[in-house]
Amino acid sequence: LVYLGTVLWARRTGNSLALISGAPMTNWWVMGGYMLLGLGALGLSARYLPDKLQRRGAGLVFLGTLFGVVPFIVLAVAFPSFLKTERFLFYGVVPLILVPITFAYAIIRFGFLDIQVILRKSLLYTVTTAMVTAVYALGIASFQLLFRGTRIADSPYFPVIFALAIVLLFEPLRQRLQGPVDRFFFAERLRLQRAMVEMGEAITREVEIGPLVAQLVERLPELLGLRFSALYLLSEDRLVRQAGPEVLPEELPVIGILHDQLKRQGSLVRLEELAPLRLLSSDVEDLSSNLTKAGVELVGLVATTRRAVGLILLSGKAGQTAFEKEELQLLRGLLNQASIALETSILLDERTRQAELERELKIAASIQSSLLPEKMTAADGWLLAAVCRPAQEVGGDFFTELPGRLDGEHVVVYGDVSGKSISGALMMMAAHEVLNSVALANPEPEELLRLANERLYSLRGGRNRAEFQAGSFVALGYLGFRAGEGVLSYTLAGQPPPMLRRASGVVECLEMPEHRVPLGALRIGGHRILEVGFGAGDLVVAYSDGVVEAQSPEGEFFGEDRLAEGLKSAPADPQDVVNYLLEEIEVFTCGQT
Repeated sequence: LVYLGTVLWARRTGNSLALISGAPMTNWWVMGGYMLLGLGALGLSARYLPDKLQRRGAGLVFLGTLFGVVPFIVLAVAFPSFLKTERFLFYGVVPLILVPITFAYAIIRFGFLDIQVILRKSLLYTVTTAMVTAVYALGIASFQLLFRGTRIADSPYFPVIFALAIVLLFEPLRQRLQGPVDRFFFAERLRLQRAMVEMGEAITREVEIGPLVAQLVERLPELLGLRFSALYLLSEDRLVRQAGPEVLPEELPVIGILHDQLKRQGSLVRLEELAPLRLLSSDVEDLSSNLTKAGVELVGLVATTRRAVGLILLSGKAGQTAFEKEELQLLRGLLNQASIALETSILLDERTRQAELERELKIAASIQSSLLPEKMTAADGWLLAAVCRPAQEVGGDFFTELPGRLDGEHVVVYGDVSGKSISGALMMMAAHEVLNSVALANPEPEELLRLANERLYSLRGGRNRAEFQAGSFVALGYLGFRAGEGVLSYTLAGQPPPMLRRASGVVECLEMPEHRVPLGALRIGGHRILEVGFGAGDLVVAYSDGVVEAQSPEGEFFGEDRLAEGLKSAPADPQDVVNYLLEEIEVFTCGQT
């Protein structure tokens, strides 16, 4: 069209036609403009394409076109036309070979232009169109031959009826032809689809984490031709590698902004697509840099609507070809199935561990309750009652009777371990054993507490550290009653002060000792015994901090003031006092004690 327009314009104006290498100059200007636009498009593609491999391919084609076509225009077109010499023609033609070479290398090495899809679709449409056209032509000829010269053929409605008949008769045939054609030209893709479907079915059947990990880390790279795959599962506040190459970190940080971005983009993204996040978060910047160095190309979120499960990291393909769009879609579907299967497996493991823990707690609770005295004995002239209700199924509170230093003296100690559950129960049992064993040879209160403190402190180190570190302190109260005497010997090691109700109804707190650090907290103790006089009808209530720290549904503490008020109105018998105060706490907490 440009050539024709140039010739017509020259004839109309009467001007001579300017030629370069036998072609009008206008043609060369148009070709030069197209070349500049093409080079500009390639340059922009090399800079802004989302896929790194595609960018490299576009950059290579840009260089090949630039160094192949420009010498041709200068040496093979311009020089012969303006300098009237063809001395440099050879040097202008030879560089043209760079254009097909760089195109071919970019297509094979970097998947540029997705040439496989172009060829497959072109061949598919050509073959399908040819076959269907042949069948349609045969059908049309048959119908025309069948109805030629008849009244039906002369009817104005015949073309409409004829077209509908062709569609109804031959559309099923076209659909049947489509299947074999697809299988022939897209055999590799269909094989991958079937393999991914089979893998997804295998994943959904698994309930153990081990086989699931094997499918994602071993089988998946084989199907897609990846160099490696790695799976990280969420454990508390970090991602722990379950399987994958050693070049990857053992643990990855949990980054909220990264999780949200993966969720928004469909759970699977190219690592380079996280570039905007790298500007917003230094954590994402560090993580992306480390993963890029390790050869990671895709990052996938393993999560369901209920919880995050982990991350999967995928390398590029072994042949350095780019991922096709269909492959990414298959991967996203597989990740959704894997997320559900992994969540189910994790929930089953958690439930199994919970059941085992519940059995252990029941055993520990049984052992703990067996250590508490079934019945308390009191010295002559004294009445005694005690109760222990753990905050959990297994707690760290206890009380026990110890031998006194004199005949007729009774000693009661009550303790509260800083740890709860299994760790608290272990420390409670250790404290119970230490106090009873030491008291047999050293009933003197201050010596008893000194030796017990040293032994409990020693449990914090050495091979016992892992077992007792969580419950390594024992808040203890010591009460000594002498038969026939109205004197109470006591000391406190981290416990709140007991409350004394006189026969007159006045309630007061007992004096606190100077040194009251819990047993096992420091290597050296230094606890001292105090004494207080008792009269007929006087009553003392010793308690652990769980009493005053009991909370109402609104979060208010029971507190010492409510305990003192309850003690004022409590009955006289010790067991009745215990029951009365427990009821007060039960009402205050609405049964959540």
